Amino acid sequence: LSSGKIQEGSLLCPNLLIKEHICTKNHEWAVIQAEQFICTLAGDSVALQMNKALKAEVEKNRTRIKSVCKALNLIGRYELPLRGDGEVNTFSFDEPKLNDDVLRAILGLMGQAGDPGVKEVFIEFRELTGTTGKKVADSLLDSLKMYNFNINEIVAQGYDGASNMSSRDKGVHGRIKEIVPTAEYFWCAAHRLNLVTTDAAADLSIAQTLSCIKEIINYLNGSVKRASILKNLVEELVLENRKRKLKNICPTRWVERHEALLEFKDFYPTIYKLLKLLLTL
Repeated sequence: LSSGKIQEGSLLCPNLLIKEHICTKNHEWAVIQAEQFICTLAGDSVALQMNKALKAEVEKNRTRIKSVCKALNLIGRYELPLRGDGEVNTFSFDEPKLNDDVLRAILGLMGQAGDPGVKEVFIEFRELTGTTGKKVADSLLDSLKMYNFNINEIVAQGYDGASNMSSRDKGVHGRIKEIVPTAEYFWCAAHRLNLVTTDAAADLSIAQTLSCIKEIINYLNGSVKRASILKNLVEELVLENRKRKLKNICPTRWVERHEALLEFKDFYPTIYKLLKLLLTL
């Protein structure tokens, strides 16, 4: 270029050469590399910026997950409903699209992990040498070890609210949790329900109803003649409940008390007919 005269408009014109060079991929790549090199010297390379953005996103996601885990831990510890108090949909294992909730997802993962279903397995009856928290906990752990259960895999424990069971210090709950920190304690739902119904029974209207039911049951069961009439009426009506005698309401056994009330409800038409019949005798 330096030896000849360059004509304007020639392919060897510097302006045209520069324009052509700028459009080449090699030039574009070199510009990008140069910019990245300058940014690297300043400590703000593209890769570094991307790493910083990724790290910030990871930290943000971890913070979110921690908040979710804390909420789930609180809900589980106090046995609160996961979806609040709006349980309007019927839960069904046959309709996954209508009940695609957390519990279903957990059960699905259990199935994929080789556990096809949730099982409740009775181990054994065991005679206790004492009712203290230590005696009960030691007996329970001995049973688990005898049947080759890995106690480190315990995730929860549920008992009633008696101090020897629920105490954090000397109860079964506390002693097992000291050995297996992941074994969260939950108050038995059946016993809690019994306490709720017992408190509800203190309401005047409910107390009067229960008292009336007890009086009727005692009245009918207290006479062989009345019991015989009840038996005959049951046979005449061909009731699905083939029991011939009303069960007394047990003051301590909540399961038996519940069954007695259900039986009274089933017998109610027969009892009504019997009481009307007794008025004419």
